[in-house]
Amino acid sequence: MRARLRAAAGPALLLLAALPLSLAAAGDGTLPGDQALARAVQAVSFPGAAELARLVNWLGAAPAAAVITVALAAGLAILRRYPEALLVLATLPARALNALLKAAAGSPRPTEDLVRVTEHVDGLGFPSGHAMGAVLLYGAVFYLAGRLVPPGRARAAVRAGAAAAVALAGLARIYTGAHWPSDVLGGYLWGAAVLWLLVAAYRAAPAALRRRHGGP
Repeated sequence: MRARLRAAAGPALLLLAALPLSLAAAGDGTLPGDQALARAVQAVSFPGAAELARLVNWLGAAPAAAVITVALAAGLAILRRYPEALLVLATLPARALNALLKAAAGSPRPTEDLVRVTEHVDGLGFPSGHAMGAVLLYGAVFYLAGRLVPPGRARAAVRAGAAAAVALAGLARIYTGAHWPSDVLGGYLWGAAVLWLLVAAYRAAPAALRRRHGGP
């Protein structure tokens, strides 16, 4: 019972944070601090910053993200890690929830009169699809590294890379003016809540299969 309560507490807490933010971000206008924080991120300058942001945004777009997801799942399947491959694949349809959340919030993207916009994107802003997708995919990688990679430098490297991919996905969206910081935070929160549920299903499925076949 306690294990079930702990498993339910994670997504519940994330939803308690995501829902108020979604309500606050809904409709026109910006949230307090959005403009100042966006300008602070855009003020960061180093050689290749713009090119790095474009590359990260391209890798986070749906076509490239789908290729990366399928490739990772295929690699796990080759290693006969089928439940893990299914967990990674499940992050693809989970991304479709972002469109529903965007429609519910109806929040516009940044405009050039408020921040620098170098990537012009149609459609609504909250929550960021790139940020949500990054949490789903690379969050799954971070989690599975703890189960599949032995403790040591290799596991630390995989997890550091996954965490960096999530952080860069959000920063790149702000840097190019494609999203407000609150859009990115919303993407992170909703992505984490959905990923938590996917991981819970992954953890429950093998145990259910073992019971069905009379195993321990």
